[in-house]
Amino acid sequence: MGKFPHVRHRPQGAPSSKPRPRGSLKEATADLFDAAGGITAALALPGMRIKSKTTAFKYSNDEADCADHFAAVDVIAVLEKHADAPFVTRWLADNAGFLLVAKPEPAALPDNWAGRLGMLAKEAGEVIARLGEAYAEGATITAEESARMELRREIREAMEILAACDLALERLEEEAAANG
Repeated sequence: MGKFPHVRHRPQGAPSSKPRPRGSLKEATADLFDAAGGITAALALPGMRIKSKTTAFKYSNDEADCADHFAAVDVIAVLEKHADAPFVTRWLADNAGFLLVAKPEPAALPDNWAGRLGMLAKEAGEVIARLGEAYAEGATITAEESARMELRREIREAMEILAACDLALERLEEEAAANG
C-alpha cells in the first residue's frame, strides 16, 4: 500500500529557493512543481496549458507582486497526475480540516469481503502491535519511535484498506439503488 509516500522533496525546514510561509499554499505548489521535475519539465507535460515560466514561478512565489497569483485547478490536476503525491490537494484538504487518504489500486485488494476483512485485520493488527511496542519502550510514544517504527505508514496503510472497504460498500449501495 502506501500510494503516496508523504515525503517532502525538500527536507522540512530546509530553505527553498524563495522564502515563503511554511505550510502555505505557495509552498505546496512549489513542492508540486519540484515533484513534477521542476518548472521547465512541468510546462512540457501533456495537457499543460500554461507555457510561461514566469507565470508558473508566480504560482509559488510569495513576493508582494505575486501574492495573488495561484495555479488554476486544471494546472494542478496535470501536475498532480505526473507527480508522486497530491501536494496541493493534500494542502487544500488539510486547510479545510480533512485528511486525504489514497485509494488503493483495485488489483491490490481481494474481490471478496473475507479477503478485504483479512487485510484490514492484518493492517489494524500491525498498527496496534507497533503502537504497543512503542508505548512499552517508555510509557509514551516519541517522535523518534514513530519515525523508526514507521507508525504513520502503518496507520495510513490501515486507513487505505478502510477507504477501500468504504468504496466497495458505496458501489454496492449504488448498484442496489440503480437496480431498484
